[in-house]
Amino acid sequence: MLLSSLSTLMGAILVPSDYSWLYSTHITFLCLYLIYTKRVLVLFLTVISLLSVVVSETENEQSISLSKNDTYFISVEGKQVLLLSDKPSSTDSPERLEKRAKVTFQASPDEQSRDLKMIEFNDFELLLVSRIPSHYKEAKLVRYALADKEGLWWLKNLYIERQALQLVFRVERAWLEQLPKGVRHGVLNRLDEDFKLFESWRFSKALLLGSDDLWSQRDTWVVRTLGLAHLFVVSGLHTGFMAVIGFVFARVIWWGFPSSFLLRGVTRWQLECALVVPLLMLYGFITDWGEPVVRASIMLSVYLISRVLMIKLSAFQVIGFTLWLVLFVNPRSVLSPGLWLSFSMVYLLIGFYPIAQWQWRRMISTQVMLSTASMVLILGWQDAISIASIIVNLLMIPFAACLWFPLGMLACLEAFIFQTQFVYAWLDWGLVHVISLLEWVAFECSLLTFDVMTSRLPKFILLFLLLFWVFQTPLKRGGIALCIIWVSLFSNSLFVESKADMVMRNDQGRLLIEKGEEQWSNDWFQPSTGLLLESLFAQHDKKTSIMLAPDKLDRLSPLTLLKVNPDWLILAKNDDHFNKAILTALSIDWLNINQSETLSFYFRDDGIRLKHSRCRYSFFLFKSDTCKRAEKLESVLN
Repeated sequence: MLLSSLSTLMGAILVPSDYSWLYSTHITFLCLYLIYTKRVLVLFLTVISLLSVVVSETENEQSISLSKNDTYFISVEGKQVLLLSDKPSSTDSPERLEKRAKVTFQASPDEQSRDLKMIEFNDFELLLVSRIPSHYKEAKLVRYALADKEGLWWLKNLYIERQALQLVFRVERAWLEQLPKGVRHGVLNRLDEDFKLFESWRFSKALLLGSDDLWSQRDTWVVRTLGLAHLFVVSGLHTGFMAVIGFVFARVIWWGFPSSFLLRGVTRWQLECALVVPLLMLYGFITDWGEPVVRASIMLSVYLISRVLMIKLSAFQVIGFTLWLVLFVNPRSVLSPGLWLSFSMVYLLIGFYPIAQWQWRRMISTQVMLSTASMVLILGWQDAISIASIIVNLLMIPFAACLWFPLGMLACLEAFIFQTQFVYAWLDWGLVHVISLLEWVAFECSLLTFDVMTSRLPKFILLFLLLFWVFQTPLKRGGIALCIIWVSLFSNSLFVESKADMVMRNDQGRLLIEKGEEQWSNDWFQPSTGLLLESLFAQHDKKTSIMLAPDKLDRLSPLTLLKVNPDWLILAKNDDHFNKAILTALSIDWLNINQSETLSFYFRDDGIRLKHSRCRYSFFLFKSDTCKRAEKLESVLN
């Protein structure tokens, strides 16, 4: 029933403007068919879907003139940006443009704080005026970007959010700090002040409120490598946590109701709906109405209201209606990857887990399905994942749902009401050990590297195999599809080690270069002062000069280095007597390859990747000097 309405909403955005005639023809024939078959309800939904598209996508063409480094006048309270008009106006009233803009205010770093502070606001009005009022703030326009349906991701996001353009203004830091930042910002600042002494608060803040601004790069790498990113962003999973809390409260209240009250016709379903739906709305308000929270709240609300009204709906019908409602409110969200990722995962979960029976075997198989499905759906967004990802998710999701999330919320309420931290002090003691264990697993367990698939055909085949596996489980042919998926994703990690295009290695003090069947060494030419590698990078880099140091470092005099003038020097050993201060003075960078170490080069179309054997991970966690220099060399080559 909803398929025709969904096609109406999706087609209006996905169909190119050159083929709008084809879209309108399709809608016309669809409506005529529904009238002929007397399907009144479907026709009604299709018509109001079409009206939603017409109202939301009909815009008048208006031209405005913007220039970088020009001064504009803004009002944060009224959410207005004033543009001077050259046309004379008979009245002082401004001309309001239909376009809405995302406005970003940024302040330059100062002596006290070196970070670039910025605040964003949506839905600013653009006004054409001939005279500037006195109470508006002057701001210099640093840059601007126009929304583009077919453009880069941030331009496409502007289009999805119905912001015609983004304006970035440079303002004073003192003025920026005085701007009203909303209830969410006040809540976060208050909690940061209360829990700043607890080591685990940076993770709890991300879990409870979806804010990871306290994370280091190390924390981000650990979470992504273990496949726990969904646990530390505000998503439908957290909305489910809040719903479980509401169901528990409703069950406790139901047990405490007197018998006389129950005889008046109040049911437990009504009580659950009356408690859970407002609780979801409150959580959406606290988390700034994130799209995943809104979608999950709509799903749960539709399910609860249908139970109260005694309307029998299947899980697929609930999800389908939620998808239609989301697209009805904003048809442009059809372009959002997050929308399709979340709905795809829910559809797969319902298809894979039709029986609500809590068995460990079914829970494990469900987690395997969710992890595999997410890896297929986000293929290309992540380089590697820990081999322990499924086990970690299987343990962490129940732990977060049963202990971490409810106790964290209770600790936040305690801090707000009683201004104490007793609950979180107890929780922090356990979380410190859990986080340490997660870091140990991330660092010690092997990583599975995703295969790079440049063509769309293998991705479509993987999606087909995923659907086949989900809806054929528990038949054996479903297991065969799962094996094919895993082999396709991790064939390089499971069977074949990715071979480097060129390798530098230290063999008993000699520097060897191996590229295909060719080999070079730094001791072949005794009178030589080193080996320059420009020819080896001729097709990839022509600006960086890399020299292989000779086997005897006494040949590298300052005069020789000035004559050769390399950008980088590869050393075979870290001799203390070699004066590296000379290299620093000559602006020459160096990299050590000690005994039995290797430096691997991977030539790709988009650049050159380096892997030093001393650095286990491509993301340099412990910031050793060698790893930092290898990272810098890779950056220079690209």
